[in-house]
Amino acid sequence: MNPHERYLFDTLGYIVVPDVLGKDEVSELHGLLDEYDLWAQAERGALEDLWSNDSKFISGGRPHTWDAPFRRLIEHPRILEYMRELIGPQVRYDHGHMILMREGSTRLGLHGGGTPFLPDSYYLYRNERIYNGLVAAAISLVDATVE
Repeated sequence: MNPHERYLFDTLGYIVVPDVLGKDEVSELHGLLDEYDLWAQAERGALEDLWSNDSKFISGGRPHTWDAPFRRLIEHPRILEYMRELIGPQVRYDHGHMILMREGSTRLGLHGGGTPFLPDSYYLYRNERIYNGLVAAAISLVDATVE
């Protein structure tokens, strides 16, 4: 992370890292999602670990149990680079899920925030060093440009 990214993370609580995945990676993941047809599975109630937030917003699943391209995201070099900077060299994958949203869905806001202090999800910045108890990575498979 460069000093500007550290500053943004410290003041905003998140950073956006553009172009983590290449076009071929995104295409491969999209193809698998098309095969899985999670929307249809959710409508049929076929996925126990999938929940509906509204008719245009589903989440859950266990992408770390899906095909190799999804499992590779766990140790993606660009993501690990940031995780090691934010957490330290001992990074542990705790859990993962996916979020599928259609146009017009409700928003998913940031959550957590360390207030009140929670021992498992703390954030401190001291002596030009970041200390975290929990960091999440969200990987967008669509253009996430904010206009």
